[in-house]
Amino acid sequence: MDNSYQSPLPLFAAPSSLEYSAVRRALVKPLTDGQVQLAMCGVGEGQARLFCQKIDNLPVSCLVLMGWAGGLVPDLAVGDVVCADTSLREGQPRLPCHTLPIKNNRRGPILTVPKALLTPFEKQTAQSSGALAVEMEAYPLADWAARKGFPFFHVRVILDGWDESLPDLNKELDPSGGMHWLPFLSRLGRHPGILKELWKLNSRVRALDAILEKMAADVFNALLLF
Repeated sequence: MDNSYQSPLPLFAAPSSLEYSAVRRALVKPLTDGQVQLAMCGVGEGQARLFCQKIDNLPVSCLVLMGWAGGLVPDLAVGDVVCADTSLREGQPRLPCHTLPIKNNRRGPILTVPKALLTPFEKQTAQSSGALAVEMEAYPLADWAARKGFPFFHVRVILDGWDESLPDLNKELDPSGGMHWLPFLSRLGRHPGILKELWKLNSRVRALDAILEKMAADVFNALLLF
């Protein structure tokens, strides 16, 4: 984490190393100039809660979470951008999020879930929440920001549509979204078809990197006027 600052600054966070890298490319100059902080919060609610503990004493003016999400509605396509106006979690109160005047985005609720929704059936079941998109980190961060009195901004790029499936890698991924290679290779030996699914997913992530990077730059520029 880049945190050698004294005065309160915006803190950008991204769950995985790939998301972090895309956001960091957009913020190279602001980071160099000491205008912003950047950290990787880890993948999933547990990592997000630990992250909140780590940053509890940082001088933060606002918290910005950026990354990928799954679409929950038919009119959100892969590559579309959702800016949350509300953070949702089943069984928990709705938490309002701040939004910024950035172009080419859709505003609405985003749902935090304890594990990835991998199938169209799981995503369509989650539509009853009223959310536009789904991810696994935001609610603990939104709750922390609310308790600290900081604005919370949440921006996601749609990685998989509401009618698409994802490979199940819950047991093979580490907290930064990297691969535990021994469990993965063992599974690959049993199910070689997963390699094709991962190749497709990785190609999509690479293709959407530029969108996430641009949105990070747009969010930072909008924060200058916030």
